[in-house]
Amino acid sequence: MKVYTPTGLRDKIKLWALRAIFECDGVYDLVIRNDNVCELFRIPCDLEKKDAPKVSKMLKDELRRLEELNEAGKIGSNANLNANLELVKNTLGLSQTERDLLEFFAASKSIGVLKELMRDIKVDTFELSFFISKVLGARLNLVKSALKANSALLSCKIIKLNKNRYRPDFDDLIEFCDDDFPFNLVELKKPSIDMLFGGILRKCSSPKLEISDYEHLSIKTDDILEYLKNCQKGANILLHGLPGTGKTEFCKAIASRLKKELFEVAFCDDDGDSLNSLERFSSLICANALLEAKNSVILFDEVEDIFRDRHISKALINRTLEENIVPTFWLTNDVYSMDNAYIRRFDMVIEFKIPPKLSAKS
Repeated sequence: MKVYTPTGLRDKIKLWALRAIFECDGVYDLVIRNDNVCELFRIPCDLEKKDAPKVSKMLKDELRRLEELNEAGKIGSNANLNANLELVKNTLGLSQTERDLLEFFAASKSIGVLKELMRDIKVDTFELSFFISKVLGARLNLVKSALKANSALLSCKIIKLNKNRYRPDFDDLIEFCDDDFPFNLVELKKPSIDMLFGGILRKCSSPKLEISDYEHLSIKTDDILEYLKNCQKGANILLHGLPGTGKTEFCKAIASRLKKELFEVAFCDDDGDSLNSLERFSSLICANALLEAKNSVILFDEVEDIFRDRHISKALINRTLEENIVPTFWLTNDVYSMDNAYIRRFDMVIEFKIPPKLSAKS
């Protein structure tokens, strides 16, 4: 059965695979023992260990051919994937090396034969930069910079390196904040940035209520609108109250009046399984990197769990509250479980009570 590779990417995948195979001295373990890798290189699937020298020569000849194509700039590519990578690169301000790493990481998660191969490769975290530089043919110092925690690629939280595991499979070492993103990057045609990251960002529907429906709260909505129109970084509003008091609809109404799109940070995956607090907080950081402040507002619900989670440092929470680019509504049903030191960091804190008109309209 022919191994699937996206249009135009077969030679690039083969080049990455061969560089990885010879870097690991893995002709037998990574090729002969893997039917799909054999099929990729049109090698019979019934070979044995004694055939490794012959297979090695065949693969070295193929690697030489592919390296010559690459040197001449004639290695294949996929126009759809390239366009999506450029969108992400420009949105996040990635370097060319970071863009190339993102392409490789996404391919290793979404393209079956490459995923199988990388699952069989063990890489220590301290060897990761060297290994990737060999596979991609990139300069080691540039790869090291791209894999630093403060790089544009990692600081936005779209990728996480699982550094605490000893000699993990390469597949386990790299983790995306949105499991669907690698597939979206390869498959979606002309998507918006929020469509690429649909697993962590959900565009909210139109409001069912008007701002005037919240007159019972005695809040100055004009002040909120003016604040959100003119805010710089660190614009955060805390809304608290019992479930069903209209917090989400209020956010929708405000965003609609401002003619901005409201995006909710996902609290569950596509299967309906809840995301943990750290995953959701990472998604919030990612959303801030992806969205444009002038056109967007973020809704972050059930935030009480974030402030109670010991795996999320206070310093990171405080820095996010101070430096978030996109104005954010933080919603909680239980404000009393939050430390007052956190509450004081919000520019506005608004309590929601059961509104008469909400009961009638519902």
